[in-house]
This record gives sequence, C-alpha cells and structure tokens, in this order.
Amino acid sequence: MVVDYVRARAEALEAKLGELKAWKVTMEKKFVLTKILLEEAEKQTEALKKVLKDKEDEISESKRLIRQAKEDTVKEYSDSDGLLVELEGSFADGFDDYLRQVKASFSNLDQSHVTIDLRG
Repeated sequence: MVVDYVRARAEALEAKLGELKAWKVTMEKKFVLTKILLEEAEKQTEALKKVLKDKEDEISESKRLIRQAKEDTVKEYSDSDGLLVELEGSFADGFDDYLRQVKASFSNLDQSHVTIDLRG
C-alpha cells in the first residue's frame, strides 16, 4: 500500500515534470520568436526614423524654396512696370481727390495751370 502510494505519487510527479518540460520548450520557442519580432520592430523603427528625417528635410527644403520664390516674386514685382503703372494710377487718383478738395475749399482759386504728368 505504501509502495503503491509512492509509485502513484512518482507517476504523478513524472507526469507533472513532463508537462513542465513541454511548457519550457513552448516558452523557449515563444521567447525566440519574441526576440526575432523585437529585432524586426527595432529595424522597422530605425527605417521609419530615417524616412521621417528625410521627409522633414524635404519639407524644410520646400519651405525654403517657397520663401525664396516669394522673395523673388516680390522683388520682381517691385521692379516691374506693372507696379509703376499701379502706383501712377493711385497717385493720380489721390492727386485728383486733392484737387477736388482744394476746389471745394477754395472755389475762387485759379487751378487751371495745376496738372499731373503721368508720362514720367
């Protein structure tokens, strides 16, 4: 009876030991797989960091080019005949407004000789 109990207990412990060994093998495989996945994730992270840096550099360069284009456009327009024509028109309109105000305020004043020459 004691021998049977010890035998039964030994068999139960051997079965438990077999389960633990199987569990250990499974966990080792999971560990190796997890390690591989971690390495792949780290590689992908590094690749994505590089892509992000490249895109940030590309955005910075695009912003610089846009800023340069704006500056060039403003300079080109400032030097253009279109701006001069626009300014002449604005100046002439302002001068005409001034003459109307002077005529309204000083109706007896002779302004026939006051003109504006837009030809330069």
